[in-house]
Amino acid sequence: MMTALEFANALGRANIAEASGVGLTAVSNAVVREWFPSSWYLACKALADKEGVACPPELFKMKVADGSQYVETANGAGGENHTGGGAA
Repeated sequence: MMTALEFANALGRANIAEASGVGLTAVSNAVVREWFPSSWYLACKALADKEGVACPPELFKMKVADGSQYVETANGAGGENHTGGGAA
């Protein structure tokens, strides 16, 4: 599977930053932590589609359909696991 570094190199960090409305430092920080915020997904997906690059949802800390946990990232670190309870 593609890593965050490979994705950023394929699209260009400046292009991701511009499409997502964030700074270059935010993109570099995401690459270092090996996942991008889910709020960047639609912008990055549109950019990736335009460039013919795969845009794996796993790179964006996407939640699974039932909302109980995050999809595993490329390095296997799943992040938060919310298993119950509602908003307080």
